[in-house]
Amino acid sequence: MARELNMVLEDHVDPNAGRRILPAGENAFLNGVVKPLYEVVRAEVEIGCNGIAPHNEWRNCDDINEYFWSRRCFEELNWPLDESSRFFKNAGKTGFVERRLFWSLLRSFYRLWP
Repeated sequence: MARELNMVLEDHVDPNAGRRILPAGENAFLNGVVKPLYEVVRAEVEIGCNGIAPHNEWRNCDDINEYFWSRRCFEELNWPLDESSRFFKNAGKTGFVERRLFWSLLRSFYRLWP
C-alpha cells in the first residue's frame, strides 16, 4: 500500500496502461480502509455501552491495536481489506482479558501510601 501511495505521489507511469498511476477512485482509501475500520470500532462502542459493559464482553482500542500488531492481522485481513474476515464480525476479545476489581486499583497504587 505504501509503495502504491508513493507511485501516485511521484507521478509514476503504469507500465501496463502507459498512463500515470491514479488512486482507485473518489475517496477510495476512505471507503475501502478507514470506513470499514471505523464501523468496527463504532459497533464495539455500542456493544460496550460506551464503556459501561463488563470489560471482558467487548473489544476496546487496546484489543484492536493488539490485533493490528499480530501476524494474524495480515493473514486474515489481506489487501485490499477482506470485509468477510472474522475481524469485521463480532469476534469477541482478541487477547488478554483484564479482570477489574477494587483491590486491583489499590494494588496498582500501593507505592503512593506510606
